[in-house]
Amino acid sequence: MKLRKNELFATPCDMKALQDWIEGHSAEEKPGLYVSAMMAWNLACELSAQPEPEPEADEDGFIKWRATQDSHTPPCQGKVEVKLEGGSKVTRQADHLSWDLRPTWDASIVAYRPLQET
Repeated sequence: MKLRKNELFATPCDMKALQDWIEGHSAEEKPGLYVSAMMAWNLACELSAQPEPEPEADEDGFIKWRATQDSHTPPCQGKVEVKLEGGSKVTRQADHLSWDLRPTWDASIVAYRPLQET
């Protein structure tokens, strides 16, 4: 599972930086900060160990998809058909989607379907 950062909080560069930050607090605060930090660490380990769920396709074989800040093209290789808002469809080589469809069509891709090479 891909985890996303919460931009509301700073991100330490490594575990030592986190420990140094905690050590900068009072003796009364440190135990709670360590417990919270290590529980969050364990949760992140648990979540990152979970496999990504398999996407479900509709009756036509299209998999729902929306461009995000991290991913501008559907997660597939080879020839792909994309469904745009409004129902129109475009077939492209997945390797070239980022060049052929960005930036004007990113937001309007609603689904994709990998096509078999013939």
